[in-house]
Amino acid sequence: MIPSEGRHGGGAPTARTSVSDRTDELLSLLADEQRRHVLRTLRVFGGISVDRLAGHVGRATAGRTDPRNLHTRLLHVHLPKLDESGLVAFDGEQAHVCKREWPPLVVDLLDRLD
Repeated sequence: MIPSEGRHGGGAPTARTSVSDRTDELLSLLADEQRRHVLRTLRVFGGISVDRLAGHVGRATAGRTDPRNLHTRLLHVHLPKLDESGLVAFDGEQAHVCKREWPPLVVDLLDRLD
């Protein structure tokens, strides 16, 4: 089951996380091209199966990504990191991911990068 709210409450800093730390975390997440394409895909679809997501990300990164391990990297690296950050809700059992509310910095950077 996908929880209704992430650890960071959709991007708001927690008491133990400063705004600067949260900004660093978001910049680190968005530094990865595959994660940026995951977020762009979710911006369009809202929620999507991991299989369909892998197809979209694979097409967007063709020639720069090994398609043989993309699905595995999504399941075991990218989606758990994005879920932990509160940007997405990832259900590994159902192999489904949904967009959560994003802080304005994420939206702005996605529009500017690539």
